[in-house]
Amino acid sequence: KDSVEVTLPITDYQVSADYERVTFSAADVMKEGYIIMECYTSDASIEFVYDGPKPVITGISSTMPVVGSKVTIVGKNFIDVSGIDINGEIAVPQEEIEVSESFNTITFTMPSAPTSQGKISVTAIGGTTEMDNFYPLENVIIDYDGRGGLDPNWSGANLGLFVADGKDSPYTSTGNCTGMKGTIDSATQWWWQQVLNKPVWPSSSVIPDNAKISELELQFECYLGEEMEGPVIQITMGEGAGDDVFTLTGYVPVSAFTGKTEIGKWMQCSIPLESLVEENLWKDFIANHKEVLNLYVTYPNCPDETKVEIYLDNFRIMPIQKTKD
Repeated sequence: KDSVEVTLPITDYQVSADYERVTFSAADVMKEGYIIMECYTSDASIEFVYDGPKPVITGISSTMPVVGSKVTIVGKNFIDVSGIDINGEIAVPQEEIEVSESFNTITFTMPSAPTSQGKISVTAIGGTTEMDNFYPLENVIIDYDGRGGLDPNWSGANLGLFVADGKDSPYTSTGNCTGMKGTIDSATQWWWQQVLNKPVWPSSSVIPDNAKISELELQFECYLGEEMEGPVIQITMGEGAGDDVFTLTGYVPVSAFTGKTEIGKWMQCSIPLESLVEENLWKDFIANHKEVLNLYVTYPNCPDETKVEIYLDNFRIMPIQKTKD
């Protein structure tokens, strides 16, 4: 445009066969400013820094990934990533990080669980970017490792507590987890199995009393060993089994990251809290309800001899997770 002073015209460049990439050599005169590209349909521009543009994190596959599971970070400008820092406690070295060809996705294996919540940061050629609320331990209501857990008064047909051994599903776990596994046969009637939990609500310094239910969600880690073809989950939050309470029915676990039901891997599931409780404010909910979170497997449209295998861990109450632009 008339207001732009062109420092260096680029005439020697290559366009990829799929028209998705332009490659050229940056001369020494190019320190910082903008790269402007004139195309047949329109013009495009991007800020240019000689040392590389600052990386940006826009989303992550889980805020509390299970130890040993794959973690995916999405964003942009992940160029020459040198390392990932987890809450100032754990360093993921460069050789253990995979970066996509378009520099917008990072994948690594969660090496261990931090002991405190904090930030996950990525350092690339253009600097360091951070994402808050990683491993939000203060928001956890059930982790089966000391904070909340199975109802001690219930001894029904579920798997109880266990630690994954690497040989059988779910293969990896962060300490203890729980789950349900078995086969629904023709003799079973509608309800199959259940996990009854005793959660611990976060303090008011973590979830303010005046927090709106519409702005909160229940997050948890889930591993499905089998497709849920027919069986569904019923969830009650805040009352004991058998009470006439608000209930979420017909739920099938879905990854909050991909929007798909993923089989054979840990995924973060997120359920808007207003789907689970009737109150408008968090303080009204905790004032009127006991610390209970129950999950029941039912099958309104389930064929005979259907296998069910589901594992659960790290339930937490969080502000609704939004992907950044």
